[in-house]
Amino acid sequence: MSILLVLFASLKVVSLVPSVTEIIYLLHVDSLLVANTIYGDYPPQAKKKPKVGDLLHPKIEKILEYHPDYVFVTLPMQRFIMDRLKKLGLKVIAVSPESIDGIFETIKEVGRYTGARNRAKFVIDSLKNILDSLIVTRPSESPGLFFELSSRPLYTPGKKSFINDIINIAGAKNIFGDVNMSYFVAKQEDVIKKNPDLIVLSYPGANPEQVEERIGWAKIRAVRNRCIFKVRSDLFTRPGPRFIDAIRVLRKIVLECIFSRRQ
Repeated sequence: MSILLVLFASLKVVSLVPSVTEIIYLLHVDSLLVANTIYGDYPPQAKKKPKVGDLLHPKIEKILEYHPDYVFVTLPMQRFIMDRLKKLGLKVIAVSPESIDGIFETIKEVGRYTGARNRAKFVIDSLKNILDSLIVTRPSESPGLFFELSSRPLYTPGKKSFINDIINIAGAKNIFGDVNMSYFVAKQEDVIKKNPDLIVLSYPGANPEQVEERIGWAKIRAVRNRCIFKVRSDLFTRPGPRFIDAIRVLRKIVLECIFSRRQ
């Protein structure tokens, strides 16, 4: 075994980012992962790793106990945590992918810091090949889509989010894709005015029937045609390698919506 391999094999990594945890497993370097957060639940093996708290309130003293070589965080959500860890002398790697290209860059970065550059390149090339095939087979119609990340407040992705990329490649058009932000709180009257053909709910406890009962929403095409769908939140809110699965799930919903409009 080369000296370089020995050095990487002795690394200890803490991931405070669920999507980075997924990447670490995909790169086959999970032996380096000494701890993650309570949200590190995919793949299933990640549940068995020691936990250091949640995303916004990790237990700093617990992290220090592992003497990690690297701690992965995501910005801007964990900036305060990053600053605290840096003051304690820890090496912090910050990622903040806001697009599918950003996800590829994150995979590349994780591969660089964990000694899995070749595996990272293979994964990126494989994902790009699948992505190209999905782009080529994109439906010719593009129904307007409202993507709801929470109901109170009415949180939704804008132009600078990877979810916006997913929506476009799946064959729909984000009704707020012209808003030059990653995520923001939308006004109900703006959703009604934009009159989406399709509504997708991506958060725990989401209920399509409650959406139908909102004041003024009965006139929206998606509500009239019962094109309201609930999807797994972790699949759409984690900027990681499962974005391909998210595109496929949403593509199926888009095609169902297009078919229903033709009836």
